[in-house]
Amino acid sequence: MNNNDVLHQILGTVQSMEQRLQQVETNMVTRDEVQHLIKEETKSLATKEMLEDVATKDMLEGLATKESQKALATTDQVGGLEKQVDSLQTTVTRMESRQELIYNQTAQLSEFRTEVTTELSDVKDRISFQTHKLSEAELELYKLKNSR
Repeated sequence: MNNNDVLHQILGTVQSMEQRLQQVETNMVTRDEVQHLIKEETKSLATKEMLEDVATKDMLEGLATKESQKALATTDQVGGLEKQVDSLQTTVTRMESRQELIYNQTAQLSEFRTEVTTELSDVKDRISFQTHKLSEAELELYKLKNSR
């Protein structure tokens, strides 16, 4: 195998590693993006619950008497608070699981980056060595031609 073949093989390896690194970077979800999505989802859940609470209260006020309205309002408020607490607990659980996923993904990407950096360094060293050997061979050829 001649030096050009080795260099082409090394270049192909470097290009494929660059493509893999670009794919990983493209697929990576940043922590801020996930937090933003979680905040938006939390807001929409809170808005949806408030609309449901308003609709329920309107129906009850039309049907109940003043005395029963007080009792229903208290019960409704307690039930609404329980729903909100349950919803918040669900949201916190989802946020924690997503955060765990982010930590795991970040660790994997850090590992991959270290491997790629090491491999690139090795490839650079090999290219430098091949270039050095090629220049030495050309120098020997030059000396041989000039000595005749």
